[in-house]
Amino acid sequence: MKKLTMIQAMLLLRHPGVRLVKVHTKTGGCEHWITPDTRVDDELAGQIKRHPQIRAGHDGLWPGHDQTWRWSLDG
Repeated sequence: MKKLTMIQAMLLLRHPGVRLVKVHTKTGGCEHWITPDTRVDDELAGQIKRHPQIRAGHDGLWPGHDQTWRWSLDG
């Protein structure tokens, strides 16, 4: 499987309703996915989260523990 690039990830995230999602695995770890079916490695997920056009969903169980991120036109 070819590794997803930052440009490819950002192009996917520009579509309406598409999110970067953090999920917990059965083994106690975490994975990131761009919905619906694109796995993102940890390094790329961090880059996406730091991008100035990406906004956290503020939807985690605890404050500061976001689980989704989306493209935002709000600069």
